[in-house]
Amino acid sequence: MSPGYIGNHPDQPVVRVSWQQAAAYCAWFSKVHNVKATLPTEAQWEWAARAGTATPFFYGDLDTDFGPFANLADKDVQKRYNVFTGASKVHTRRTYPEKMATPLLYDPRFKDNWFVTDYVAQVKPNPWGLYDMVGNVNEWTRSDYLPYPYTDAANTLKPDTKKTARGGSWATRPKDAGSTVRYAYEAWQSVHDVGFRLVIED
Repeated sequence: MSPGYIGNHPDQPVVRVSWQQAAAYCAWFSKVHNVKATLPTEAQWEWAARAGTATPFFYGDLDTDFGPFANLADKDVQKRYNVFTGASKVHTRRTYPEKMATPLLYDPRFKDNWFVTDYVAQVKPNPWGLYDMVGNVNEWTRSDYLPYPYTDAANTLKPDTKKTARGGSWATRPKDAGSTVRYAYEAWQSVHDVGFRLVIED
């Protein structure tokens, strides 16, 4: 996040939670509400993200303006250079100096609503009415990170295997996001741009 900009508002998605914490929340939610809540499998997540489309994103391809549909790494990322001006102040965002060696990974062609984690549902939903399936935060899945071909054997709840996150985040350029992109993290890792969503199974 950028200093001084809110990252823990109730309307923002949770981030920096490990897969183990997300799984524990699912277990708690299931008990309290008498339902079967869990993380989606990779297959479930991708099916929901695609929403019946065959393109990398439900709204198009890598050359489609993602601004109305997803919070990804847009041209505002180049203005995340901060100079410390005091702990009680919102830091002024500046453009990174031209000669500064910084790994700016963003798409300069497009601009979305925000430059860090946004409130949920601030972009258009996919054709099935689901918001933020791509962008804003990556999302944990139930699945172990295994090579394709995908099988149900990957859908364990073992806390000692690498797990798969999907979707891309506010810090991800389009080429590193979308319905097919997979990220592998240890189940204990609290990743800066990874959160989760629940599925309720019958």
